[in-house]
Amino acid sequence: MKFIAVRLVFSMFIAPAMVQAADSPNVKLVKKFYASFDTPSTPQSDAKFMTPKLIKLLYREGECQRRNEEDCNLDFDPFWASQDPSAEALRIAKSAKPEIVVVTYRHNYGKRELVTMKYRIEQTKQGPRIADIKYEDGSSLVNLLEQP
Repeated sequence: MKFIAVRLVFSMFIAPAMVQAADSPNVKLVKKFYASFDTPSTPQSDAKFMTPKLIKLLYREGECQRRNEEDCNLDFDPFWASQDPSAEALRIAKSAKPEIVVVTYRHNYGKRELVTMKYRIEQTKQGPRIADIKYEDGSSLVNLLEQP
């Protein structure tokens, strides 16, 4: 009887919560993007994760930095919102808005401050793609990269 009661509780409360907690395609995209960081970035690999506009802006920034041998519009790693990327307790989750995926983590040095970024996802013919990132100070990656 006890076994039946446990199964009943599981089927009524826990199993539905597990189904609801399944990652959306947008969350899966951002998780795969962070998992890909151990492989070199190319325009083809970036196209699996980002919109063509964002890729173009990022590569333009890289060319500017190589040409000038210094920072251009970005002086930090845009995917970690930090000059010294390192993280612990990385969390990638959906938000109230389906097109926004929230990434949070703690720096694993110093004050261990919590960092939050909001990834804006666009639906394309190829599937969901990262279109922009909003940072805690209100700036966005696209706006920073579009500066002259």
